[in-house]
Amino acid sequence: MTSEKQFDINLPQVSLENDPTSISNNPIKSGIIETPETEPEELEKWNSPSINMYRYFATIYSFIIMGMNDAAYGALIPYVQTNYLKKWS
Repeated sequence: MTSEKQFDINLPQVSLENDPTSISNNPIKSGIIETPETEPEELEKWNSPSINMYRYFATIYSFIIMGMNDAAYGALIPYVQTNYLKKWS
């Protein structure tokens, strides 16, 4: 004789009303939050508006000047050594 036991299991009821992924609870998909109808503004380019061309060339010029200033010490090291009587080698 087999003895079968019956268990009374009470499972909680699942409701889809609080489901954040459902369409009715998603404010964008349900239409509560309106998406903008205007297109986003275009990104600026290096030559548009025209003030950006000035900024671009001024930046390039300043980097060239900084590079020339930095490179000048390399060529002048022998003169700096003799002037200050320093030997680094």
